[in-house]
Amino acid sequence: MQARWFPYEKLPKYPHLRQYESAIFEKFIENNPSAFHKVAYDFTLQTKSNPIAKAPPKIKDNWNYLTSFKIDALCQIGNDLCIVELKTAAQAGSIGQMLLYNKLFRQQERPKNTLFLLLIAEIFTPDVIELANDFGIQTVSIGYPNARNNTSNFILSHDSAMRALIRTYPNGL
Repeated sequence: MQARWFPYEKLPKYPHLRQYESAIFEKFIENNPSAFHKVAYDFTLQTKSNPIAKAPPKIKDNWNYLTSFKIDALCQIGNDLCIVELKTAAQAGSIGQMLLYNKLFRQQERPKNTLFLLLIAEIFTPDVIELANDFGIQTVSIGYPNARNNTSNFILSHDSAMRALIRTYPNGL
């Protein structure tokens, strides 16, 4: 797929990113202003699902886009690429998602240079960080509640881990 590149800087609006993902990425940009040179948002990776064979081309194209996986941000520094996923609370499923993106990207794009995986989240549990390290996924915590200006609520578990169980957003975000 042809990437639509943007400068690595804060933008008025980010293709594909939800409001809370935009806030997380902007916090990362503030903290790491020279991490990358440019960014492609809404980079799609095709799945193996196909529409009805006799469907018109426009229907097939729409189907392919709607059923594709979308990388939050594909970043470039020099000739190297980095798949970036943005989460409020990173969980084990985030690692699986990144591994799938890595596999599909390598199959479909065949990058010639280094490809990094970066998971950026407000919070991580120690087990998720350990799992990410096991698979070579870099993690960056921007801290909670910096990206959301104290507008989110957690219900925490009562065990010693104090894991986030539920996250609620005002205004249905």
